[in-house]
Amino acid sequence: MKLQKITIVIIILLTITISAQTEKGGYYIGANSNFNFLSSNTDYVSSSNNTMYGATNSNKYSQFNVNAEVGYFLIDKLTSGLNVSYAQTKPKDLDSRAVYTISPFVKYYFLENNLKPFARASYGFGKIKDAQVFYGDVFNNTVTTADTNINVFNIGAGLAYFANSFISIELIFNYSETNFKTTIPSQTTEQKDKIFRTNLGFSIFL
Repeated sequence: MKLQKITIVIIILLTITISAQTEKGGYYIGANSNFNFLSSNTDYVSSSNNTMYGATNSNKYSQFNVNAEVGYFLIDKLTSGLNVSYAQTKPKDLDSRAVYTISPFVKYYFLENNLKPFARASYGFGKIKDAQVFYGDVFNNTVTTADTNINVFNIGAGLAYFANSFISIELIFNYSETNFKTTIPSQTTEQKDKIFRTNLGFSIFL
C-alpha cells in the first residue's frame, strides 16, 4: 500500500515538473538533423533581355540538414524564437549547394504529460554567393558572381517525449517551400522547391 502511494506521488511530481518546463517565462533550446533522399517539385521562372521563360521539373536529390534554435515561452506551451539552419543538397547529376538561413519561429506544445504533440511554423531568409557562374552562348561564356536571395516557409508537426524534466526527444514532420531568386547581369532566375522531410532531434528546457 505504501509503495503504491509513493509511486502515485512520484508520478504526480514528475508530471508537474514536466508541465512546468513549458510554462510562461521558461527558455527553450532545440536542435535536429536529417539525411534524406528526397523528391521535390521545382518551378522555374527566368527573365533575360525582357523575355520570360517558365518550367516545372521533378527532382531527385540527397540532402543533409541541421537546425539549431533558441526560444522563450511567451505564454504556457507557446515558445517563440530564432532558428539557424544549414542545409546541403546534391541534385542528381548536378553540383551540391550549401544554404544557410535564419528564421523566426513559433512552436506550441499540446497536453500536460511527458508525451506531447506539437506544431511549429517559421519564415526565414538567407543568401548564397556562387563564385563562378557561366552564362551566354557556347561561344561567349562569361565568369561572374551570382547573388541568390532565399525565402523559406516551413510548417510542421511532431511528437516530443520528455525523458526527464529538462530534455525531450522529438520527431518532426515538415513541409517547406523555398524560393531562390538568382541575379546575374541581364538575367534573373526564380526557383521554388516544395519538400516534405522528417527530422529527429532533442530540446532542452530551462
